Amino acid sequence: MKRQIISGLERQTKKLRPEDLERTLGFSVQSIERNVSNIVNDYTASLDKIAKVQPKDATFANTFGQLSSAEAAAAAASWRCTLPSLVSTSSEVRQASVSAKKVLKNMWIDSYMRSDVHAILMSVAEAKQQEDLDQEDQRLVSKVMLKFKRNGLLLEDSEKQQVISLKKRIGELCASFEQNINEDATTVLLSEAELAGLPSSILNRLDSATSQQLQPVLSVPLKAPTLLPAMKFVRDAQARRKLFVASKSKCLASNGPVLDDILRLKHELALLLQYRSHAHFVLQDKMAKTPETVMDFLQSVASRLADQKLKDSQVLKELKAKHLGQDVSTVSVEPWDIAYLTRLLKEEQYAVDEAAIKEYFPLWHVVNATLSIYSKILQVTFQEDEEAPVWNKEVKKYTVVCKEDNKYMGEFYLDLFPRDGKYGHQCVFPLVPSSGNLKPSVCNIGNLSKPSPGKPALLDFSEVRTFFHEFGHIMHAICSENKHSMFGWSWDAVPWPGGVEGDFLEAPSQMLENWIYDREVLQLLSSHFQTGEPLPDSTLHTLKEIRFLQSGTTYCRQIYMSIFDLVAHSRAPPYPHQWLASQFPQLPLPPASSPGKEYSTVELWGLLERAYSHTQLPADTNPAASFYHLVMGYDAGYYGYLWSEVYSHDMFGVFQEGGGCLEEKLGQHYRETILKPCASLDGSDMLRNFLGREPQAKRFYSALGLDESIQ
Repeated sequence: MKRQIISGLERQTKKLRPEDLERTLGFSVQSIERNVSNIVNDYTASLDKIAKVQPKDATFANTFGQLSSAEAAAAAASWRCTLPSLVSTSSEVRQASVSAKKVLKNMWIDSYMRSDVHAILMSVAEAKQQEDLDQEDQRLVSKVMLKFKRNGLLLEDSEKQQVISLKKRIGELCASFEQNINEDATTVLLSEAELAGLPSSILNRLDSATSQQLQPVLSVPLKAPTLLPAMKFVRDAQARRKLFVASKSKCLASNGPVLDDILRLKHELALLLQYRSHAHFVLQDKMAKTPETVMDFLQSVASRLADQKLKDSQVLKELKAKHLGQDVSTVSVEPWDIAYLTRLLKEEQYAVDEAAIKEYFPLWHVVNATLSIYSKILQVTFQEDEEAPVWNKEVKKYTVVCKEDNKYMGEFYLDLFPRDGKYGHQCVFPLVPSSGNLKPSVCNIGNLSKPSPGKPALLDFSEVRTFFHEFGHIMHAICSENKHSMFGWSWDAVPWPGGVEGDFLEAPSQMLENWIYDREVLQLLSSHFQTGEPLPDSTLHTLKEIRFLQSGTTYCRQIYMSIFDLVAHSRAPPYPHQWLASQFPQLPLPPASSPGKEYSTVELWGLLERAYSHTQLPADTNPAASFYHLVMGYDAGYYGYLWSEVYSHDMFGVFQEGGGCLEEKLGQHYRETILKPCASLDGSDMLRNFLGREPQAKRFYSALGLDESIQ
């Protein structure tokens, strides 16, 4: 099967250069500029038509219905303008795409500031009880009118102009921040001796270079498929430190000042819109509702993990002291030691050989097995479209149909390998939202391990988990069935309005991460690249045993990053010590070093890192400068990963108690109650519908070996 897929792509692309492939999809500067102009003209014309409707003639269909249709059409056309910024091999095309995204964001800002459109919609909204509207139509009315209000339409004219100006400037800065990260090509020059311990499969992929001292060295990129293994395997602590510092200094000069401007302008905008802060503004429309609820949640988890964090730190200190032959009291664990020591801990105490485990997970076997598993759970069929135009020879396109009625459900692309200029994290990017007869389309933009000489692409177990998680997002999008694009699967990476609540968005995929620890599922996912044998049961048992190894360390890092995100969006920088103490009394703050002490953005990060992770941020670094989530829809929402994970364990319990991971009836129930409604229901309502009761937190704490009595 694997050879057929590869040869299919080779037949399609062997004579085409990357820029030729991209042009077949309209990924050129001229096409992007033309397409975005057409989208704006068509969308504006639709709104003009709505504004001309007379109140006596106004109905839901020719106002809200017309708006929904116009937004769906604009969203569906926009992906050829916005996706290239994340995947194109041409810097000129990427920049044109960034500019197009700004234009589209501004188009939607302007549309929800049109008083003529608002007036006719309001006349229908006030009389909607006279019409026979179903639940989704009623929700559309409510959400659209709220969006006008949250956009500032009800302010005085002078204030409205300020809002428009601020929103557009923030959009420009966020786009620059994101693109600076995407364009960053920082490498670290290290000798082969300094890289001792790094697996040959990675070492052999590194480019040769010459140091300033004219010595032969290797160029180590800071992309995840290289950086993460290097931090795990490189024995030289100073080499790991160089890599760590470089990775935490990415875009420091370009994005550090930009981030401060973004935070300042977002706070100014929130005050103008009559909210206490940007965090209050954002959270109003999420499950948590308030910053206070989020902080209480994060502190609750942190307090239960505190003892575990201390134990985890002590275990790593003792391990480091043992390997250095030193007394434990003289040893400190640095941030660049954690991944390395955790790997050693797995090897020495649990006999885990991560390099050997990789051999059981050839990428394309994992991909095909994942499709097979989801096919069974959700009763769908996948078909690779080998003749479809794609933007790079590494990209594959699939269509999805329902097994029950053989109806087309949507399509998705897999773009799984890193490239220069490509988005450097993992995400599923919305292309087309579900809307009536318009079927959804998405793209998994990945940065997974590439093939090495003599071997296929082999995945770390963490990469298997990542792909299985991201594919959960794909199926959330594909299985959604909505009348209105505002309720289709999307998030703020795209310019159009709508999408799933940010603190529920991750829950379905996080629930599915549990599948890869199930024996039956793992037997399907694994196949040794030479023998075809599945992963041994003994190794599976060990993987389950160490799943939450160093959980205190892992979750405390997630918590301080979430708190940084929340606090940073709660006022404009700098952040006075006295203000932090009064607004967030739960924070374990040290005494102020001086009266009137204020913290810069990077100082705030360091303060929280020390408080929760007990590690010291190296000088001349600023991790926030390359923190994608701050500008890609997770602002004041990074906590959502942990919030969603709590609920994901509760959802998984239904499968555990109901017949197992591959139980088709439960899969259908999950598809109907969680995936199909998408954003047409609140996350809390979908959880209750799936669980048959109020959601609880005790399964999450139980999984971590903590107090199970928490509700």
